[in-house]
Amino acid sequence: MKRWVLAVSAVMFAAGAFSVASARTRGDRAGKDGDRHARIAAFLKERLELSDSQAEKVEAAAKSRREAVRPLAKQLREGMDKLKAQVTLKYGDADIKATLDQVAKTRKALEAERDKFDANLASILTPTQRAKMLVARSSWGAGRRHGFGERRFGKGRFGQAGRDPQALEDTEK
Repeated sequence: MKRWVLAVSAVMFAAGAFSVASARTRGDRAGKDGDRHARIAAFLKERLELSDSQAEKVEAAAKSRREAVRPLAKQLREGMDKLKAQVTLKYGDADIKATLDQVAKTRKALEAERDKFDANLASILTPTQRAKMLVARSSWGAGRRHGFGERRFGKGRFGQAGRDPQALEDTEK
Protein backbone atom coordinates (compact mmCIF):
# COMPACT_ATOMS: atom_id res chain seq x y z
CA MET A 1 0.00 0.00 0.00
CA LYS A 2 2.82 2.40 0.87
CA ARG A 3 4.51 1.69 -2.45
CA TRP A 4 1.29 2.42 -4.32
CA VAL A 5 0.85 5.77 -2.52
CA LEU A 6 4.49 6.62 -3.17
CA ALA A 7 4.15 5.74 -6.87
CA VAL A 8 0.99 7.85 -7.24
CA SER A 9 2.68 10.75 -5.44
CA ALA A 10 5.70 10.52 -7.74
CA VAL A 11 3.48 10.51 -10.85
CA MET A 12 1.50 13.51 -9.55
CA PHE A 13 4.73 15.42 -8.80
CA ALA A 14 6.14 14.65 -12.25
CA ALA A 15 2.90 15.71 -13.94
CA GLY A 16 2.92 18.99 -12.02
CA ALA A 17 6.54 19.68 -12.91
CA PHE A 18 5.83 18.89 -16.55
CA SER A 19 2.85 21.24 -16.66
CA VAL A 20 4.88 24.07 -15.11
CA ALA A 21 7.69 23.50 -17.61
CA SER A 22 5.30 23.41 -20.56
CA ALA A 23 3.56 26.59 -19.37
CA ARG A 24 6.86 28.41 -19.74
CA THR A 25 7.26 27.56 -23.40
CA ARG A 26 6.95 30.26 -26.03
CA GLY A 27 3.66 28.93 -27.37
CA ASP A 28 1.84 29.40 -24.07
CA ARG A 29 2.98 33.00 -23.79
CA ALA A 30 1.79 33.90 -27.28
CA GLY A 31 -1.73 34.66 -26.07
CA LYS A 32 -0.39 37.13 -23.52
CA ASP A 33 1.52 39.21 -26.09
CA GLY A 34 -1.58 41.32 -26.76
CA ASP A 35 -1.77 42.21 -23.07
CA ARG A 36 1.91 43.04 -22.99
CA HIS A 37 1.67 45.28 -26.04
CA ALA A 38 -1.36 47.05 -24.58
CA ARG A 39 0.55 47.67 -21.33
CA ILE A 40 3.54 49.05 -23.25
CA ALA A 41 1.27 51.32 -25.31
CA ALA A 42 -0.42 52.64 -22.15
CA PHE A 43 2.98 53.18 -20.52
CA LEU A 44 4.28 55.10 -23.54
CA LYS A 45 1.12 57.18 -23.77
CA GLU A 46 1.51 58.21 -20.14
CA ARG A 47 5.29 58.62 -20.13
CA LEU A 48 5.53 60.50 -23.42
CA GLU A 49 2.28 62.40 -22.87
CA LEU A 50 0.87 61.27 -26.22
CA SER A 51 -2.41 62.53 -27.60
CA ASP A 52 -5.02 59.93 -28.55
CA SER A 53 -4.23 60.28 -32.25
CA GLN A 54 -0.48 59.99 -31.60
CA ALA A 55 -1.06 56.90 -29.45
CA GLU A 56 -3.08 55.27 -32.25
CA LYS A 57 -0.39 56.07 -34.82
CA VAL A 58 2.41 54.77 -32.57
CA GLU A 59 0.46 51.58 -31.87
CA ALA A 60 -0.17 51.06 -35.60
CA ALA A 61 3.52 51.62 -36.37
CA ALA A 62 4.54 49.19 -33.64
CA LYS A 63 2.12 46.55 -34.92
CA SER A 64 3.46 46.96 -38.45
CA ARG A 65 7.00 46.62 -37.16
CA ARG A 66 6.17 43.50 -35.14
CA GLU A 67 4.65 41.86 -38.21
CA ALA A 68 7.70 42.72 -40.31
CA VAL A 69 10.24 41.69 -37.67
CA ARG A 70 8.67 38.40 -36.56
CA PRO A 71 9.82 36.32 -39.60
CA LEU A 72 13.24 38.01 -39.57
CA ALA A 73 13.70 37.22 -35.87
CA LYS A 74 12.76 33.60 -36.50
CA GLN A 75 15.22 33.48 -39.40
CA LEU A 76 17.95 34.94 -37.17
CA ARG A 77 17.28 32.39 -34.40
CA GLU A 78 17.42 29.55 -36.92
CA GLY A 79 20.63 30.91 -38.43
CA MET A 80 22.27 31.25 -35.02
CA ASP A 81 21.20 27.70 -34.10
CA LYS A 82 22.65 26.45 -37.39
CA LEU A 83 25.86 28.38 -36.78
CA LYS A 84 26.16 26.97 -33.25
CA ALA A 85 25.70 23.44 -34.61
CA GLN A 86 28.27 24.04 -37.34
CA VAL A 87 30.85 25.29 -34.86
CA THR A 88 30.14 22.43 -32.45
CA LEU A 89 30.35 19.81 -35.21
CA LYS A 90 33.47 21.48 -36.67
CA TYR A 91 32.12 22.20 -40.15
CA GLY A 92 34.43 23.65 -42.77
CA ASP A 93 35.07 27.35 -43.15
CA ALA A 94 33.06 27.57 -46.39
CA ASP A 95 29.88 26.30 -44.69
CA ILE A 96 30.38 28.53 -41.67
CA LYS A 97 31.05 31.56 -43.89
CA ALA A 98 27.82 30.96 -45.81
CA THR A 99 25.86 30.82 -42.55
CA LEU A 100 27.66 33.91 -41.22
CA ASP A 101 26.75 35.79 -44.40
CA GLN A 102 23.10 34.78 -44.02
CA VAL A 103 23.07 35.87 -40.35
CA ALA A 104 24.66 39.21 -41.29
CA LYS A 105 22.07 39.73 -44.04
CA THR A 106 19.24 39.01 -41.58
CA ARG A 107 20.72 41.37 -38.99
CA LYS A 108 20.93 44.13 -41.59
CA ALA A 109 17.28 43.56 -42.50
CA LEU A 110 16.34 43.80 -38.80
CA GLU A 111 18.36 46.99 -38.48
CA ALA A 112 16.62 48.43 -41.55
CA GLU A 113 13.23 47.66 -39.97
CA ARG A 114 14.32 49.37 -36.75
CA ASP A 115 15.49 52.43 -38.69
CA LYS A 116 12.20 52.50 -40.61
CA PHE A 117 10.27 52.34 -37.33
CA ASP A 118 12.40 55.09 -35.79
CA ALA A 119 11.79 57.32 -38.83
CA ASN A 120 8.07 56.62 -38.55
CA LEU A 121 8.14 57.56 -34.86
CA ALA A 122 10.07 60.74 -35.68
CA SER A 123 7.23 61.80 -37.98
CA ILE A 124 4.63 61.16 -35.24
CA LEU A 125 6.32 62.48 -32.09
CA THR A 126 7.33 66.01 -31.13
CA PRO A 127 11.03 66.67 -30.46
CA THR A 128 10.41 66.63 -26.70
CA GLN A 129 8.57 63.31 -26.94
CA ARG A 130 11.37 61.88 -29.09
CA ALA A 131 13.92 62.98 -26.47
CA LYS A 132 11.88 61.33 -23.70
CA MET A 133 11.71 58.14 -25.78
CA LEU A 134 15.45 58.15 -26.36
CA VAL A 135 16.16 58.65 -22.65
CA ALA A 136 13.74 55.87 -21.74
CA ARG A 137 15.28 53.51 -24.33
CA SER A 138 18.75 54.06 -22.91
CA SER A 139 17.68 52.60 -19.57
CA TRP A 140 15.58 49.72 -20.94
CA GLY A 141 17.28 46.48 -20.07
CA ALA A 142 19.72 48.07 -17.64
CA GLY A 143 20.59 45.45 -15.09
CA ARG A 144 18.96 42.62 -17.08
CA ARG A 145 21.53 41.91 -19.76
CA HIS A 146 25.05 41.02 -18.79
CA GLY A 147 27.34 40.81 -21.76
CA PHE A 148 30.12 42.70 -23.43
CA GLY A 149 29.33 46.37 -23.38
CA GLU A 150 26.01 45.95 -21.62
CA ARG A 151 24.93 47.65 -18.42
CA ARG A 152 25.64 45.85 -15.19
CA PHE A 153 25.40 47.01 -11.63
CA GLY A 154 24.65 50.61 -12.57
CA LYS A 155 27.57 50.99 -14.95
CA GLY A 156 27.30 52.21 -18.52
CA ARG A 157 28.88 50.80 -21.63
CA PHE A 158 32.34 49.31 -21.28
CA GLY A 159 32.36 49.72 -17.50
CA GLN A 160 31.95 53.51 -17.45
CA ALA A 161 30.11 54.97 -14.52
CA GLY A 162 26.54 56.09 -15.19
CA ARG A 163 26.20 59.73 -16.14
CA ASP A 164 24.46 62.25 -13.96
CA PRO A 165 22.44 64.76 -16.02
CA GLN A 166 23.58 67.56 -13.71
CA ALA A 167 27.23 66.60 -14.20
CA LEU A 168 26.67 66.57 -17.96
CA GLU A 169 25.15 70.04 -17.79
CA ASP A 170 28.12 71.30 -15.73
CA THR A 171 30.63 70.01 -18.31
CA GLU A 172 28.83 71.79 -21.14
CA LYS A 173 29.37 75.20 -19.49
